[in-house]
Amino acid sequence: MIGRAKKIMNDRGESYILVAIISLCIALIFSVVYVYASASSTIRTQKDLAKLELDNFVIDNSTGKAGHNIFNIYLIRGKAILDNLNSTSYINSLKASCGLVDEGTYLVCYKNGVEKYRITRPEMSYVEPMKKTLYMKVRYTISVPLRFNGKIYTYANVDMLVKTEFRGITSNTQG
Repeated sequence: MIGRAKKIMNDRGESYILVAIISLCIALIFSVVYVYASASSTIRTQKDLAKLELDNFVIDNSTGKAGHNIFNIYLIRGKAILDNLNSTSYINSLKASCGLVDEGTYLVCYKNGVEKYRITRPEMSYVEPMKKTLYMKVRYTISVPLRFNGKIYTYANVDMLVKTEFRGITSNTQG
């Protein structure tokens, strides 16, 4: 132990290499933690926005605000109405709320001219209503670019599943 302390205390400069390596390791750890926290925050924020837009989509289409009531039409006509459900309005509202730009197979979010993240086109599906509840879900993949020195080296890809439900409006009249 005393030999190590003398090695660090000497004035020949041999200990500076150890200190430099430790400093580089600490900087690398902080860098990785920062990149992970940034990507995790971006993914969480985007998922929250997608959930909010899916809730709005289901409410608009279930209460008749969008011109029809998919929940009640389902009860009358059956499964076919949900199979033909158009997700274009959901994608358009998601693009507007997240600032996404349509680029072929991806919807891309830019911040100050730099790509922040990209998502694949959302695929909307549903679970058949049970107990007067309509369950909708959207699947997509979010890709967050991992950069070094301003250059994108790879993307962190995360498969996302956003779910929501709508309970049918029932009238309970007591007389």
